[in-house]
Formats: sequence, structure tokens, C-alpha cells
Amino acid sequence: MEKDEEKILNKIEEDIDSQSRLVSDAIEQEIATMRADQIDFFKEGLKKETDTYLEKELSDLRLFAATKASQDKLKTKRDLLALRTSLTDKLLEDVRADLEAFVSGSEYPAYLENRLKEIPVKEHGVFFARAEDTEAMKQILKRNGFDNEVRTEDIRIGGFRYEDVQNALEYDCCFEAALNDQLKWFRENSGFTVYRKEESK
Repeated sequence: MEKDEEKILNKIEEDIDSQSRLVSDAIEQEIATMRADQIDFFKEGLKKETDTYLEKELSDLRLFAATKASQDKLKTKRDLLALRTSLTDKLLEDVRADLEAFVSGSEYPAYLENRLKEIPVKEHGVFFARAEDTEAMKQILKRNGFDNEVRTEDIRIGGFRYEDVQNALEYDCCFEAALNDQLKWFRENSGFTVYRKEESK
């Protein structure tokens, strides 16, 4: 009787052990599955965060590159404008110096006389010249058979102006006017013009 009870107890223990192992294995399997799922979930989340971060970094880099390129273009344009201004100012300064030297030279009176021959001088026309050129202008007019009035005017560098109100005539033979015209032409045709993007289309 005792042996039968012992067998029954042993059988019960074996069943319990077997059931325990099955439950334990099932729990371990479930834990392993949950762990794998959790790891995959974290990996997927980490990948999304990494992709988002990288995309933001890439976007920031693009923005920085575009801003830097824009700043570089603006700096280049400013440098070119400064260079153009510097070259134009230097050219103007050199030409002005050459003209002032010419006005002080011996060929200047002949230049005034040649310019006079280009003008249809009328009886009522009036000439305007620098104070330094007034007497020379009167002599030139007299040599060419004219007796027109010569008035002193604040003319820079040299040359003269002719004005005939009655016949609506005006001729500007001043170096300053010619220099300004040449400077305007130079700025428009020298190739130094810096265009804005919309202008260069």
C-alpha cells in the first residue's frame, strides 16, 4: 500500500515537474519573443529618430550652403562694384590730369579755334569761357572775323560754351561736359557693369 502511494506521489511530482518545465519554457519563450519585439521596436524607433536627425542635419547643411553661396555671391558683387568704382575713379582722375595739363600747354588755343570753326556763329550769340581764357577767346574770335561778346563763367578745366537765345542755339565745348559724356559711355560700355541675376537673363 505504501509502495503504491509512493508511486502515486512520484508520478504526481513528475507531472508537476513536467508541467513546471512546460510553463517555464513557455514563459521563457514568451519573454524571448517580447524581448525580440521590444528590441525591434527600439531599433525601428532609433532608426526613425536617426533618419529624422540626419534629414534635419542635411537640411541645415543645405540651408547653410545656400546662405554661404548667397553671401559669397553678394561679396563678389560688392568686390566687383568696388573694383569698378576704383578703376573708374582712377581713370577719371588720370584723364582730368591729362586735360588740365593740355589746357596749360601751347596747343590749347589752337584747340579752341578749331572747335570755334565747328559752330555756326551768329551775330547775337554769346560765348562763355573761364576767366583765364576770356582774353584768348576774344583774340580767337577777332582772328576769325567775329565780334561776339565773351562772358566769364565758372567753367571747370577748360573749353567754352556758345549760346544764341534768339536762334535757339547752344553748343557746349567744355572739357567737363565732354568728360562726363565719355565717363557715362565708359560706364555703360566698358564691360565693368555688374548685373543683377534678373538683368542677366
